[in-house]
Amino acid sequence: TKLVAGLPEEELKAKIDFHLRQGEVADRAVGFYLLDMDERRACKPYRSAADWARKVKGCDRASGLILLARRLRKLPLIDAAHRRGEVDATKVREIARVATAETEEAWLDLAKTGTSRQLEEAVARARPGDRPGEGLKSRRSMYIEQVKLTGEEKAFWQGAVRTKLAQMEQLD
Repeated sequence: TKLVAGLPEEELKAKIDFHLRQGEVADRAVGFYLLDMDERRACKPYRSAADWARKVKGCDRASGLILLARRLRKLPLIDAAHRRGEVDATKVREIARVATAETEEAWLDLAKTGTSRQLEEAVARARPGDRPGEGLKSRRSMYIEQVKLTGEEKAFWQGAVRTKLAQMEQLD
């Protein structure tokens, strides 16, 4: 590819977009082929394609690329939208964690219309198979409290925690 300086602004932006996208396309292809290698056990003497890619090619991201390829195999709408450049790789990785064949269209719609932050929050609240907006509904705030206790108070505290955790498990 010939590199040309001084392009008109719109063409300049288009060139930047094109070349940025090449990394995403390459990652998808590498994941696809590593998954094929793994399934055919064409990575001997290594135990997995990810192991082969790490040791022979220095690709530390191989496991993640294979996992995404495996997920996208079951999500053809999301995969096709990614290949067409309608959804970037970051959003695809997020929604592939929770989308299923039944919910992929809803997740794809959110990926196309929502911001990355909105998508991350929706995925964080969802379990695999949930649609956007389902799941835990709200993020729980976490707090750290440090309290000095006597031995007797500690035993009481631990018993109370065990009781509360058991109650919470029954609700799930």
